[in-house]
Amino acid sequence: MNSIGSRNGFFPDEVILQILSRLPIKSVFRFRAVCKYWYQLLSEREYKLLPKCRERPVTSFYPDGEATLVGIACDLYDTRKFSVVLAGYHRPFGYSPTKTFICMVYNSEINQWRKFVTLQEEHFTQMNRNQVVFVNGMLHWLTVSYSCIIVLDLETDVWRKIYLPDEMSYGKGNRMYLLESYGCLSVVQISDASMDVWVMEDYEKQLWRRVDRVSLRCIRGLAPGVFPISQTGDCVFLATHKQVLVYNRSTAVWKEMYSVKSNSTLPLWFSAYAFRSTIYSFH
Repeated sequence: MNSIGSRNGFFPDEVILQILSRLPIKSVFRFRAVCKYWYQLLSEREYKLLPKCRERPVTSFYPDGEATLVGIACDLYDTRKFSVVLAGYHRPFGYSPTKTFICMVYNSEINQWRKFVTLQEEHFTQMNRNQVVFVNGMLHWLTVSYSCIIVLDLETDVWRKIYLPDEMSYGKGNRMYLLESYGCLSVVQISDASMDVWVMEDYEKQLWRRVDRVSLRCIRGLAPGVFPISQTGDCVFLATHKQVLVYNRSTAVWKEMYSVKSNSTLPLWFSAYAFRSTIYSFH
């Protein structure tokens, strides 16, 4: 399947539309001022037909499917090389989804989509709050039950599973989040009292190591709604409903980096993301 034209010479128009359709409407109006291309794109009929709520999955990537999983894989050394993945269960009209799992992968080097179909029994939340991690040439998503991480190898178009550490607790109140740490897969487990950070040290053998356990006593009132955004060697960045927090592992100190005063703002865990300036430039 060929992609529709790309007037900006980088991402296809359809990919940019799917990304922008998940933004709050106020942000969309602001982003129309970024450049002439975005102004034209956000004024056209195609954008108005896309879903505007971040809670809804992409529904038009295939006539009988819903894109439950969405991921972007970028080569940080060559920003013209990237892949976009839309995957979801086959849903016959008027029926519940089947186990047939349809995956569409866009390859920027040949400017084309490819499709392959498999059977998939795992279940997913709405993209697990959009968490997807790209390491070792593969995209990773958590399943809804936290039973495993599902992995797509972009070289072979093969799905596989990675299991979480056996020492993790899966009881009520424990939440898992997928992150990247210096090119390694990482899982952050948050309970009401603590935050555990795990890193996969050996990808082939699936060997995990817990690198930190942090008490959440200092942010006890915020712990039930805290959401990790990204991490470095020294810091873990987290979002709450109205704040962005940073925990310094070296000093064991919590700080507030940003806060929202307005009551009408969407929770920050829907709009706070890690950013790398090497991904794209408008100039």
